Amino acid sequence: MTRPAPITVGNVAASTMAKCSRALKLLADETRLAVIGQLLAGPRHVHEINAELHIDPTLLSHHLRILREAGLVCTEREGKTILYRLAPQVRLAQRRKVIDFGCCRLSFSRLPHPSAGKAGDRH
Repeated sequence: MTRPAPITVGNVAASTMAKCSRALKLLADETRLAVIGQLLAGPRHVHEINAELHIDPTLLSHHLRILREAGLVCTEREGKTILYRLAPQVRLAQRRKVIDFGCCRLSFSRLPHPSAGKAGDRH
């Protein structure tokens, strides 16, 4: 008896598409997207990330925990601080400006600042 072929769309397996879908849902939040954009340039401590984002530290910790639990970010303790970096399984392309999810790619070449365009912002 032969095994049925895995479900695919184009050349992408359904399991890859499900993984991609979960990651894209997580990154639909502009704060998490901005954090990933910063980590593309290399590992960062929380204070370095927040120097750009200017959000409540507990809110930043919340977003970092979600990214860590999703397997997109990993941590390394350095004394009293924690260093955040993209997880090893995050596939990068084009000089670390693109994340390749297997079924699609997410480009960070023109990432807006997370406060840009928010209601109430009048500059």
